Amino acid sequence: MPNETATLKHRSQNLLDIIRKANKTKAETDKTELRTLNALVSRPLLKRTFGGNIQHFGSLNAITMDKAFGAHYLLTLLTQSALLKKILYPNNHTHTLYCDRVIFDYFNYHGLFEAGFWDNVNFETAEYVLNAQNVDTDIYNSAVKPHALTLEARLAKKTNAAVFFLDADLLLKKRHDIIMKDAEKKHAAFAHYEAAKGIYYPDLKSLRFPKGFALPQNAKTRLPAVNTSLMFFNDLNLLEQWCNLFISFFTGNLFNTPPDNITAMCHLLAADQRTFPITADLNGYWGTEKIAPFMDIIWKDSRFFNADGTGADWNYPNIEIDQRRKTCLQDIMHTWISKKYTERDFRYSAYQICLMLEIISDVMPSAKKALDSFESLEPYRNLQTKYGCADNMLDAGVVSENLSV
Repeated sequence: MPNETATLKHRSQNLLDIIRKANKTKAETDKTELRTLNALVSRPLLKRTFGGNIQHFGSLNAITMDKAFGAHYLLTLLTQSALLKKILYPNNHTHTLYCDRVIFDYFNYHGLFEAGFWDNVNFETAEYVLNAQNVDTDIYNSAVKPHALTLEARLAKKTNAAVFFLDADLLLKKRHDIIMKDAEKKHAAFAHYEAAKGIYYPDLKSLRFPKGFALPQNAKTRLPAVNTSLMFFNDLNLLEQWCNLFISFFTGNLFNTPPDNITAMCHLLAADQRTFPITADLNGYWGTEKIAPFMDIIWKDSRFFNADGTGADWNYPNIEIDQRRKTCLQDIMHTWISKKYTERDFRYSAYQICLMLEIISDVMPSAKKALDSFESLEPYRNLQTKYGCADNMLDAGVVSENLSV
């Protein structure tokens, strides 16, 4: 496909037009202080990709990190930051990255901090947690999250700001206060409900707890679990209480020998997914309108279900807002179900990656130098040079907009 056809309006530009239009009024008139954050560490990359595919790296350094981190995950994180800062929350907004020293050095080497994807970066918090002798980070790989959120809560109290945590593998296409009705009246919000049944969700009393730890008095141990990939808080005291309980579950909870995978997962999910409902309930908020899910669905068995048991057509890990799929809840794109397949399907991931490169180029042109320095992005830059835009690549058949696996 010749380059001159790229002068046509790109699909990425159409998508950005939709996103800008949907958020324009709120973004312009918003006077509420907001602190958003990501928290990620490199250690899991020694054994698996962010999508969950097996990989083996003996160590992570400047050479191996580019391969270990992955192009799709990298650009999802950067596209998320670009949309947050430039379109969704352009005013009264602070965006912070919490990471370990390996990721800090990797991003710093490539100039991502100078490009302006985050207002602040903090690696000291993660390094403290990862080096703590009483934290088993092989099990509690989300251990940095509550420490980061605790610090954010303290900073937010100085300006009466709200705090919004986002996993790095999702894109928000509408502001939280557009997705969520009466967001200013909510004490907190979470991503969605989990179907807390089966071997991974035993009664909490059956789990191993740190020495000296006891569940809070009157804690209900069979409340639904919640997905914490999105966590929003107006109530900063509630946020700190949740983080304290979250941290208490894993601090000092060491196993003499590595537990089996099921036991490890039970303990991880207990800390990450089950502590918030308990905290909200102890404050009298659970089951009230003061606490809300971003998506009123229950996830079960790799499919999505509404609370009434009917199917929910949300498993759609595409960036686009597909007008043909009216039932899709596309205000949020999250690749958690299809991450493995996304990474294995080169033609599909190439399309998504090239779209994200176009979006970042449009929204944050200052990032070009940084993006050009990533060897992992070279194949996709070559596609852009040859075909011009993702639409032309689709026409030429070198990429696919549909997951083929």
